[in-house]
Amino acid sequence: MYWTDWGEVPKIERAGMDGTHRAVIIEKEIYWPNGLTLDYGEQKLYWADAKFNFIHRSNLDGTSREPVVQGDLPHPFALTLYEDTLFWTDWNTHSIHACRKQTGEDRRKIHSDIFSPMDIHVFSAWRQPTVPTPCSLENGGCSHLCLLSPATPFYQCACPTGVQLLDDRKTCRNGACIASTSRPSWIHTSGEPSQLLGSNPGRPRWAKQGRYPGHVKTLPPLFHLTELWRG
Repeated sequence: MYWTDWGEVPKIERAGMDGTHRAVIIEKEIYWPNGLTLDYGEQKLYWADAKFNFIHRSNLDGTSREPVVQGDLPHPFALTLYEDTLFWTDWNTHSIHACRKQTGEDRRKIHSDIFSPMDIHVFSAWRQPTVPTPCSLENGGCSHLCLLSPATPFYQCACPTGVQLLDDRKTCRNGACIASTSRPSWIHTSGEPSQLLGSNPGRPRWAKQGRYPGHVKTLPPLFHLTELWRG
């Protein structure tokens, strides 16, 4: 998986689907890395920087970096690919643009007057061809999650949060949750804080009955989409 980071040290990172082998692959000439997409056929990484007004590409390990589109990009945000065409959204122009992915030529606006263009995807079997993986056959023998890994045997079995993986490293213990010794968790939205279901034996009546009042909210997702490399 690949992701961008706007933090104090802007960068692009990658890691195995199991979270191992995390590495920074782009850390120079980068400021506001927004959109990011993968070219599975050519094994290239594309990303847009809204501060430096460019779209660059590189190999999947960050090497052989080169520009695709530079200048006259007010605020590129999201990217996607289809065959030989690169598409991106722009917050300032409220539009979707396209060009040839190899050269950046034949630039054109393909849709405009979009109030707030955010993410963009192309749905096609060609976009991400099916390839055999260790998880393809019977879920790798895992009872729950089979996560691909860059290291031998190229996958790991995992369990949902709070459920233990048995010694065979494939099976999750039925109904076995890891006990928490921390203080109860709270969600603060409006009015009085409400205790989460199961945070301690003294939870309120509505939690015991499985009902949740309107001011109990789920936490927001992470900022930006990650791209996944299946190979």
